[in-house]
Amino acid sequence: MWAGPAICFAVAAYNIWVLHKARQSDAPWLHGITASSVFLLIGYGLLLLRTANWLRPTAFGVAAVLVIAIDMVTYAHGYLPFAYPSEIYPRAPLIEFLKQHSPGDGRIANLDGTYGPNFEMMYGLASVGGYDIGLRVIKRFLEGVSYDSLDDVSLSAEKIAGSHDRRLDMLNARYFLTTTYNTSYDALAARPDRFSMVFADRTVRVFENRLALPRAFFVPLSDQSVEVLDDDAQLRRVKDPSFDPQKTVVVDSSAPLPARKAPTIDSAPPRVEVVRVSSNSIELRVDLATPGILVLSQIFYPGWHANAGGHDLPVFKVNYALTGVALDAGVQSVRFVYRPMSYKLGAIVTMLSIGVAALLAIFYRKPRLAQAD
Repeated sequence: MWAGPAICFAVAAYNIWVLHKARQSDAPWLHGITASSVFLLIGYGLLLLRTANWLRPTAFGVAAVLVIAIDMVTYAHGYLPFAYPSEIYPRAPLIEFLKQHSPGDGRIANLDGTYGPNFEMMYGLASVGGYDIGLRVIKRFLEGVSYDSLDDVSLSAEKIAGSHDRRLDMLNARYFLTTTYNTSYDALAARPDRFSMVFADRTVRVFENRLALPRAFFVPLSDQSVEVLDDDAQLRRVKDPSFDPQKTVVVDSSAPLPARKAPTIDSAPPRVEVVRVSSNSIELRVDLATPGILVLSQIFYPGWHANAGGHDLPVFKVNYALTGVALDAGVQSVRFVYRPMSYKLGAIVTMLSIGVAALLAIFYRKPRLAQAD
């Protein structure tokens, strides 16, 4: 009965000694041989007390879990370095400029690796390519102006300068970041008709895209403004320099479009105002003289829902990759919310698990109480 704990204690003590001898540098007290020996002795003591039946099973279990938890927490403390976000992503003139000039109505385009990936997210800015791993649809949408990368969307300044279509304009790409370390600055500087330099700091140059469309824009509905095409044809159409996204929208045959009519000559121009933007929602205020399609400059993805005036609106894909809804004329508030089915299923499974665990605890406790009586 006593041999098992003694053998385990001896093996553990030997392993601690071997690890201590193999260490090539000094270690903090919590990571050294002293702390390991203390926890080993405590664990051995608990085993002896339980073996001698001086410690009840419940008390032994609680004590063992407590010792293991303390051992893990104290060993992990300081093992992996931690730093405040401000130390890794400090304040910089470039970021301050972008925050002041692009608070919510302009996305950032990082060209030719001017800075590392995901910097926009850490500073609360919106990027063209999104977070880290780009979706297949945006990679196809940006073919010809980006590099063929496996993960993120990597934009090329030379390809953008040589392109004459409106794809990046539709993505609300307002500020293009370049550097003098490579040819990205020279490429955009050669296109003053489209790009104007608005900021310079050391090697970084920021160009404003004069043709960038807002985060949400409206296309009045008519026989000439809507083209029904399949996916491949849509992609070819948006790559065509003659395609004007402010006058034309391309959809597939499943898009729920309202009745088309020719816009009147004296119709007031549509007004679309961004009220509030978050990572999972966007709220707009629109004033429309005619029915049409509201285009949101974000990638279409399942799970997005739209609501206007208390009524749900079908969300569909427009211009090959973007998000759209059909709206009637009038002043109304439109709200997009990301509520995927996976979230609903996860919430249902969690509530069911809590309910089952509560029932098991109740029915398991009743027989124990009956036996005690």
